[in-house]
Amino acid sequence: MVLMRGLCIVRLVLFAAACGLGCAGCAGSHITNPPGDGGGGGGGDGGAQVTDGPRADRTLTPEDLDSSLPVVDGALPTPDAAQPDAAPPPPCNVMAAFGVPTLLTVVNSTDIDSAPSFSPDGLTLFFSSTRPGGMGAYDIWQSTRPSLTGAFTTPTLVGGINTAANEYSATLTPDGKTIYFVSERTDGGALGAGDIWKATRAAATGAFGAPTLLGDVSTSAQETDPWLTPSGAMMFASNRAGADLLDLWIAPFNAGTGTFGGATRLGELASLQREFGATMTGDGLQVALTSDRSGQFELYLATRTTPTGTFSMPTIMTSVNSTSSDTGAALSPNGCDLVLTSSRAGGSELYLARRP
Repeated sequence: MVLMRGLCIVRLVLFAAACGLGCAGCAGSHITNPPGDGGGGGGGDGGAQVTDGPRADRTLTPEDLDSSLPVVDGALPTPDAAQPDAAPPPPCNVMAAFGVPTLLTVVNSTDIDSAPSFSPDGLTLFFSSTRPGGMGAYDIWQSTRPSLTGAFTTPTLVGGINTAANEYSATLTPDGKTIYFVSERTDGGALGAGDIWKATRAAATGAFGAPTLLGDVSTSAQETDPWLTPSGAMMFASNRAGADLLDLWIAPFNAGTGTFGGATRLGELASLQREFGATMTGDGLQVALTSDRSGQFELYLATRTTPTGTFSMPTIMTSVNSTSSDTGAALSPNGCDLVLTSSRAGGSELYLARRP
């Protein structure tokens, strides 16, 4: 008797929902098949209609209920489970201008700090510095943070890749096991005044093994500022044949051979002056770069609508530039942070700008 009453109550609730009324308004209704052959005007989908008339004098069974409301051990069906939470909102407005840059005090030194870039997870900042504790003039250092909004920690020297020569502009693969960077060393098959080198390690932390020249990208011309795109291609700057003074190029990655293919000049980002120090957001839709097309080094931003499309003409990032030299635009993968090098305070220091 309790089961039958419970089933009736649920049935009436379902009727009420169909009628847009309370249970009392539907108590005199019953469900019947629509007239006709079941294939015409509004009845072909097997739906039911509500008509007036006495209720059938019979005991309801669980089969009378909607199959999405099962009866278990005579208990009333439970309400639908709560819907999963909606996806969290974006951490920032990726279409907004960046805020005023602030000095990264814990990262900077009294020496030269420059050439920043983020790891693919946005938690490690690589940069070059002439501070004490390195191997030579410019060396590659790293600073980590516990979260995408956390504070950066005291930098440490990246092990295994620095020499007495200049090393700068590092970029890391997503698994953390391969690093590409620029070195001006003259041994090991070096080709020009600044080549791109590669080093690997067995795990995502620790020192790297001995670097080797990246011969599929490096030439006797200058190659600098390598950066791995979300697709695995390498974007870099070069003054090789076909460039104006210094242009951005991109070389696709062949996963089968583990090598980079022939590079293509990114003409839509070029000017008659110099472009370098470019990085993209993780979705590949925004690229920040350095150019002196205005007469001094400033930061520019270009966008595109698809990860493989053509970028728009770069526009100057007014909110982050100063009257001094501003270079080395490092976009975080989520597009919310921008780390840049600036001489606005008299030296060469790293600044952080954030989107709201």
